Amino acid sequence: MLISRFATLFLIPVGLLFSFLGLIPITILQSISGILLGYGFLFIASKLFIYVTKREGIGQGDLDLLAFIGSFLGAAGCWISLFLGSIVGSLFGLLYMYIAKKGRNLKIPFGHFLAFGAMAFVLFGEQLKAFILGM
Repeated sequence: MLISRFATLFLIPVGLLFSFLGLIPITILQSISGILLGYGFLFIASKLFIYVTKREGIGQGDLDLLAFIGSFLGAAGCWISLFLGSIVGSLFGLLYMYIAKKGRNLKIPFGHFLAFGAMAFVLFGEQLKAFILGM
C-alpha cells in the first residue's frame, strides 16, 4: 500500500527528457498529455470518491504512478494501462473477496494492476490500441 514518490516523481522528468530526445516512441506533447491525463483523471476520481463516501479510496501513490506511466507511454498508453489495471484489479478483488469472505471494506493496492496494464501496453501496445481504442 505504499508507492515511493522518490521513484515516480523522479522518473517523470526522465520520461519527458527521453520523449524530447526521441529515445522513446512518443513526442514530448504526447508525454505531457500522458502525465496530465494520468494524474488528472485519478485526482478527479479520488476527490469524487471522497465527496461521495467521505473516505479515501485512491492513494496519492497511484496518481503519481499513473503520471509516471503517462510520461513514458503517452495518453493512449496511460488510458489503456488504467483500463486493463482496473479490469484485472476488479476481477482479482472480487475473487479475493469471495475466497477470503471479506466485506466491502477490503483494501487492495492498485499499483500492481496499473503496472500490469503498463507492461501489457509495452509488450502488446499496437494490438491493444486496435482492440480497445479502435485505432
